[in-house]
Amino acid sequence: TAAMTLGRLSRTGPTRLTVLASDGGVSQPSMTQLVQRLEKQGLVRRVRCPDDGRAVLVSITDAGRDVVRERREARAE
Repeated sequence: TAAMTLGRLSRTGPTRLTVLASDGGVSQPSMTQLVQRLEKQGLVRRVRCPDDGRAVLVSITDAGRDVVRERREARAE
C-alpha cells in the first residue's frame, strides 16, 4: 500500500522499484502504478540508479516525509 511504501522509503532511503515490489508482495507493474500515483502527488521521486542506468530508484520527498510524520502522530494519539 501507499502508506507502507512511504514508511519503508522513510526508514531505508532510496530503494529500487523491484525491491519495493518484492518486499511489498506485489508485482512490479503494480508497484510501478503505485509509485506513479505517489509521484504525481509529490510524495516520491524516481531517479535512475547511478550504478545501473536501467534500474530506477524511488526516494521519498519532504512532502512524503510530512505525510509519514502526520500518520505516526495520528496513530500515537
